[in-house]
Amino acid sequence: MACAAYDGYLYALGGTPDGSTSLTDNAIYDIDGNSWSTGTAIPYGFMWGAATALADGTIWIAGGYTTFGTELATVEIYDIAGNSWSAGTSLNTGRAGLGLATDGETVYTYGGGWYTYLTTVEYYDDSKGSWVAFSDLLNTGRRTFGFDFGSGFMVAIEGYNGSYSNAFDYYAFEPTVASINPPSGETDDAAVAVTILGTNFVDGETTVTLSGPVSKADIEGTNVVVANPGELSCDFDLTGAATGGYDVVVTTPAGEDTLAAGFEVTEAADDDDDDNDDNDTGDDDNDDNDDNDTGGDDDDTGADDDDNDDAAADDDNDSGGDDDDDDDSGCGC
Repeated sequence: MACAAYDGYLYALGGTPDGSTSLTDNAIYDIDGNSWSTGTAIPYGFMWGAATALADGTIWIAGGYTTFGTELATVEIYDIAGNSWSAGTSLNTGRAGLGLATDGETVYTYGGGWYTYLTTVEYYDDSKGSWVAFSDLLNTGRRTFGFDFGSGFMVAIEGYNGSYSNAFDYYAFEPTVASINPPSGETDDAAVAVTILGTNFVDGETTVTLSGPVSKADIEGTNVVVANPGELSCDFDLTGAATGGYDVVVTTPAGEDTLAAGFEVTEAADDDDDDNDDNDTGDDDNDDNDDNDTGGDDDDTGADDDDNDDAAADDDNDSGGDDDDDDDSGCGC
């Protein structure tokens, strides 16, 4: 039978009880619940084929036999949520005992050929709606082998090609760089954290470099963390870095890719400009109406409480009209 796993469930598809009779079974195992259930049956008998689950919630099966004699090129696609099957685009070459695997988006098939032991590889190009021959071949043609993807690479292990084989094929995909965020940083910033999107990043074996013209020194990324084959993060120390554009270069054991002029080092912002800041020449210490004004303040020289405006009309210094005046020489009363 062919098997695939998705979101906590294992799918056991087709198979043969006696080596020649093909089954249409779709048995589903709930790993957490430790229980089996039955999904919609495969549209035809399916044995010695292969299966793989995609990130979009579908399972693809391909190749194999319904009865011995003609190796199938057919592809069927199982919609997990809808519990239904639909026909996919057939392979270019019928294959039994093939390998089928995906990086989550693109499906690849390797080898197979019950008696012919193929070395050829195909992948499904969604933009073209067809299977395309892959440029690299298996080193050793064989069938009924282990085949799967890692982080930016795929492997084919052992198998059979007239005798049992211990062959090990490893293929690493070259990385691609699609974007960097943020796309700029200020010179003399000692820690600019960025996120880079692309494909085929390899955990523990990926480096990132900002590469400028000859006049600019390269800037190596530090603390590189590959979250998954399509996303990584790292830091750049821009201390003393020349301003201007830099290429973003991502390198893995399989090769490198460049995002031309993808990052720019800019001048540091000036916090001491002369407009409305704490050092302006028209600031709060020179206001027209502050406590040290020379006019209109609390220490005016005129109209204050201690005026000496008049020498007359004081209550205590009048020269006439007071109670002790000796106005008449007579009466004395």
